[in-house]
Amino acid sequence: MKAALCALLLALTALSAAAEEKELSKSEQAKARLEQAESLYADGAYEQCREFLDNSIRQAESREVYFPGPVIARMYLLRALIAYAFRVEGEEYKAEITSLLKRAVESDLGLDIEDPAGYPPFILELFRSTQREYLARYTRRSRRFSVGILGALVIDSTVLSDPSLLQPGLLFCYNLSESLSLTSSLRLPLSLPLWASLRGQVGLAWYPSFRVEKLSTAVVSSYVFSLDDLSTYTHSFSLAGAGEYVFRSGLGFGARAELLRIDLILGQADTGDLPGYRSISLLGESFLRATFANSSFYIFYTF
Repeated sequence: MKAALCALLLALTALSAAAEEKELSKSEQAKARLEQAESLYADGAYEQCREFLDNSIRQAESREVYFPGPVIARMYLLRALIAYAFRVEGEEYKAEITSLLKRAVESDLGLDIEDPAGYPPFILELFRSTQREYLARYTRRSRRFSVGILGALVIDSTVLSDPSLLQPGLLFCYNLSESLSLTSSLRLPLSLPLWASLRGQVGLAWYPSFRVEKLSTAVVSSYVFSLDDLSTYTHSFSLAGAGEYVFRSGLGFGARAELLRIDLILGQADTGDLPGYRSISLLGESFLRATFANSSFYIFYTF
């Protein structure tokens, strides 16, 4: 009985290891194919390299074989070099090479030519122009508007006991340039009446760099107007850090955390009824206060 049990455990372990090896080998096999194609090209076996690449690309496009984006992108790039090697008089080969380079860029937005000296000037220039034109479709200049929904992101037990602190709202942004964006939002409470707690915000966001399908960071300065129970008016200046990730489809996700916010609170008679966030007094118990670490998350669509 013990022998049978041990044999069963060994068999299950072997099956598990084989499954893991199979998953890992998919990527390794793809890399091995790319290395084989590069070796054929380096040896001058262009005809064999073309047939090998055409077969691999066909299998990748039909999903018979899995190729990671960076690997298939390199294959398209190498196939463009082969097309250039077999070029003939006329303009047809240019269209073929352009199509191959475009598919390379689509497969890997971060594709780069590591050794430009090893590429013909024609291929190098066409690759760079194709990549530049493709990425230009997803810049903040070409897609200036963003609309979405947002809510508070507070790690505090009070959010669980009082969902109204979530403060869901609507987001609207307009990109003034590649690095500057005008942001605005309007937040409403989850409970009635709606005027019990209103938040309006407008500000300017600065992005040091932006690239689609890459995490982009920003510094956001904004003015916030808050109204609580029609009796407390708060004027605030906020300085925050933000991070966003935008897909080529236009769907994006972001999070923002306030580094510092100064609140000027007017009309508050009872200090026990201060808005529900942690803050420290700067001038008077309920007149000028400072708060930080207030966060929000948002989902948006840019176009």
